[in-house]
Amino acid sequence: MGMFITIIGAIMAVLVVILIHEAGHFAMAKLFGVKVLRFSIGFGKPLWSYTSASGTEYVLGLLPLGGYVKLLDDRELHVSQKDSQRAYNRQPLFARMAIVLAGPVTNFILAILVFWIIFLIGVSYIKPVIGKITPNSIAETAGLKTGETIKRIEGKEVQSWQQVLTSVVENIGAPTDLTVMTQAENSPDLQTHLLALQNWKLVGNQPDPLGSLGIAPFQPKFPAIIEKILPNSPAARNGLQANDQIIALNNQRIEEWPEIAEYIQKHPDQEIALTIQRGQQTTDLNIQLDRQKKQHQWLGYLGVEVKLPQWPENMVLKPQYSILSAWQPALQQTWNLIAFNWVVLGKMLHGKISLQTLGGPITIFRSAGQASHAGIQAYLNFIGFISVTLGFINILPIPGLDGGHFLFQVIEGIIRRPIPEKYQLLLLRIGIALIVFLILQGTINDFMRLF
Repeated sequence: MGMFITIIGAIMAVLVVILIHEAGHFAMAKLFGVKVLRFSIGFGKPLWSYTSASGTEYVLGLLPLGGYVKLLDDRELHVSQKDSQRAYNRQPLFARMAIVLAGPVTNFILAILVFWIIFLIGVSYIKPVIGKITPNSIAETAGLKTGETIKRIEGKEVQSWQQVLTSVVENIGAPTDLTVMTQAENSPDLQTHLLALQNWKLVGNQPDPLGSLGIAPFQPKFPAIIEKILPNSPAARNGLQANDQIIALNNQRIEEWPEIAEYIQKHPDQEIALTIQRGQQTTDLNIQLDRQKKQHQWLGYLGVEVKLPQWPENMVLKPQYSILSAWQPALQQTWNLIAFNWVVLGKMLHGKISLQTLGGPITIFRSAGQASHAGIQAYLNFIGFISVTLGFINILPIPGLDGGHFLFQVIEGIIRRPIPEKYQLLLLRIGIALIVFLILQGTINDFMRLF
């Protein structure tokens, strides 16, 4: 059942974002009286199709990895005199520009709407308190210490780890040191630290920007208190109960669940000794673990769900927004994501961020599926993020994308005539080759992450 929810959640998220994008092109084309020949969501063999009275064919393709709106164009096929004025290429330049831009713009509008809902529901931010500093790291060299709260980066106030991460990535390869101001616990004074990022870059297909700097965010204690016993599991067969607390593993005192979970996963089909605190009594149990396959590897399986730790109230920010006030942070969040995508693209072009960090369709579907399990807010947040990313990518001036068509139209407006078709076709081939390369790179990275 869990896998089914993951798959359906992933497909729905991607389809919604694609549908909104293509609906933008479709609606704007209709507004200017352009005839739409086909409205397709997905590529490949049609799973479903319907032709309306107006002559538009609506198609749901086998591969939900994109979509397109095919408009009437008398350069591609013979058009009757009656329909000639409804051809896309016959429209004024401003109309064609509006049709091209409508797809990315509707993606940004969707993101704003989704983020508005999230802020209206209510969001929580964890203060950026440092939990651990890695020895001999960039962070230690800069003088950052455990327990300090990051307050400002480059003079800009930060209130969450997301803002810290964004600011750090924006400054990869900067010619000067990154200025970070922190506040020690129970101290009103701010301390200034200089992080040398000139030779620091993100590499690998699963980069950890903060970790590579030597910064680990604070985590509350995570005791191994069992909340639920899963049926037909080793835990159920050996008498573990809800509210039991695991206090030792193989006769070694371990109270933090992540350490226990990591050991269990690394030892499938092996026997472990657990010491259980149940009320005022302590019990020793020897349990034979099962195994389960995740991401193409066998992991040890106990079959319990544990109670999530509670964050200290003074470390959680919970801003409240009304129907009207929630629009402001929603607009800001959308703009921040657009700006962040632009920064990341620039860092990639300059070699500061490796192409190995690109994600392909597998990463998108996995992330969407995980978000569907994490709750409505996480799921909506993922839809907003993907919608902004799709809009941003399509607005890039690469032939074959909406931004490439818009660039041709801008040039047409400047030189007062369309770019000759032979040059358009040449640039289109180059653009498509680049797009295919990036898709292949992202897909290769996906498989590298899996295996």
